Amino acid sequence: MNRAYTPLCPRIKYVWMLGNAIGVTLFMVIVCAVIQGALVFAAPELSLLASETSSFTPGFIVLVCSCVLWLILLAAALLLPFLQYKVSGYAIEEHYIFIRRGIIWRHTIVIPLVRVQNIDTEQGPLLSLFKMLDLSVFTAAEQQRIPGIEQEHIDTLRDKIAHLTRLAKEDV
Repeated sequence: MNRAYTPLCPRIKYVWMLGNAIGVTLFMVIVCAVIQGALVFAAPELSLLASETSSFTPGFIVLVCSCVLWLILLAAALLLPFLQYKVSGYAIEEHYIFIRRGIIWRHTIVIPLVRVQNIDTEQGPLLSLFKMLDLSVFTAAEQQRIPGIEQEHIDTLRDKIAHLTRLAKEDV
């Protein structure tokens, strides 16, 4: 059955990009610090702090390689949100909520409205910066998120799910 999925807010791409860039950068800073720290303690003459006449110490080479790796990871981190956005979406029907996501492994999560116990909204600093919230749907077994709902639409969406949940539970 072809279902009309509602796309996520286009600004969610920038939230994902910024989050990915921060994560990749922190990861590479930690990796560089650990490698340089190991060089300082294991072989001080090989570290960046070595006072040799040649500037191409193994520590310098490790730093350059780390920067190249950081640029590659950063490029991937900035491109993946565009692919992720294209395949993500949600649909709310009379008895079910459908959430679609995944780039390589695509997932469609089906939540029966009769199983919904709680609906919650969440807004971290990046989402707040872009005026969006995540909507979480709780069942007895799990929690599923619909990311990047615009602030103007969150109340309407939450009320619609709550209303359909009440109707689904009355039918049972």
